[in-house]
Amino acid sequence: MAQYINGRIEGKVGDKTYYTKNGTTFVRASRNDKKSKKRTSEQFKQMMNFQNRNQLWRVLSRTEKVYFEGDKSSPQRQFIFVNNNLPHVYLPKGMNSIGTALLQPGMIVCDGPLSSFDCHLGEFKGEPALLTTLAEADAQTGQLLLYVFQQIEIVHLPPSIKTKVIDISQPTDEVKVMFCDGFLILTGAMFADDMSGFALAHIVNGHASRQTLVTRCTYYEQYTTEEALMKAAKSYGRVDANIDFWTVTFKK
Repeated sequence: MAQYINGRIEGKVGDKTYYTKNGTTFVRASRNDKKSKKRTSEQFKQMMNFQNRNQLWRVLSRTEKVYFEGDKSSPQRQFIFVNNNLPHVYLPKGMNSIGTALLQPGMIVCDGPLSSFDCHLGEFKGEPALLTTLAEADAQTGQLLLYVFQQIEIVHLPPSIKTKVIDISQPTDEVKVMFCDGFLILTGAMFADDMSGFALAHIVNGHASRQTLVTRCTYYEQYTTEEALMKAAKSYGRVDANIDFWTVTFKK
């Protein structure tokens, strides 16, 4: 608040601040305590990518069977680090809740020192199948955990993922285990679901291989477009058009 001292104004008046130095009165523009924070489009994209990986971690951590054995300080940090190259998805602010998640190809679901092997979806003798390059001798050692992720789409609700883990080392009615040419093959109706993704983890003495989710699900693609990006940006703040980039302004 301004004061009148010895015939001079001292302090803030509107958007100006008056002060005296060496007997002379000066005026300057007042600093705005609610200064906006600006981010470039790339920074905003990285923020959205980090949020997405955090949400996928929450999904995976609910399985209570998490195997990440890297150099990071925690399984969560390791998961976020190794999944840095997932596709960028852009969800509006109102849809970025704790339970929100988008199923994406390429998600690494476990990361350990054992040898990795490839998996892909296909058919075997006319049945939907998960075809692997895991050798029969290796498959009969340790434990085999099948991670199943199902994208849930409900009108007017944010997208979410339902999970389960099936121990196929034990008898199960959901998955049939067989070998062809010395390699493991899993068959079952679930492998025909276009809204589900799968990852098979080989666990020996508490250690895992690095395994990547495979899926035919393309639901996430609607949130990868420029239109989705702009919609998300607007929901977080204001989009300002500039010559060679746009910025998103957030209030502190």
